Amino acid sequence: IRRLKQADPDIIFCSANIPLGSLFMRQAREFGLTPREFHVTHHSGVFRKYLGKGAEGVTGQTYWVPEMKGPSTARFLSLLSRSGIDLDDYPWAPAYMMALEVVEQTLEQCQSLEPDRIMETLKGRTFQTLGGPNRFASNGQGQINTYPSQILGGRYTIIWPNEVATGKHQYPNPAPRDR
Repeated sequence: IRRLKQADPDIIFCSANIPLGSLFMRQAREFGLTPREFHVTHHSGVFRKYLGKGAEGVTGQTYWVPEMKGPSTARFLSLLSRSGIDLDDYPWAPAYMMALEVVEQTLEQCQSLEPDRIMETLKGRTFQTLGGPNRFASNGQGQINTYPSQILGGRYTIIWPNEVATGKHQYPNPAPRDR
């Protein structure tokens, strides 16, 4: 971290799981590392809870935020509430919901449990999910992916693509230089 600090980098890209990414960020903040941007691939709610204000401005990837208005937002929020699930503790819950929505729509359309009919249905249409449209390639691979996000004002903000963005990317990161 001391060598990184001397280099005064524009960006620090930390590709690590939540525990290691959180630890790296805590140490980076303690040693005064202030790049223009920190990008931590897994910067979920647990990361934000652990770092508190130290998570401000960090970019990473997020599956979904409640501000993304979609056809199943109310349903998903209701399921989380009734189940006692905190999205901060279960950041993958939106991806699971999207996958379940694809299963639900596929079975409704194909009206069959035959594998060939299911695959034909999967490859032949676009599915509307919590996180946006999902299609399947000819090899059967779907497109449930994360969106670039940034923690701003203590909340996750989707910063791209524009059609689902819930806020604007702040670069250089406003937070680290204030510490």
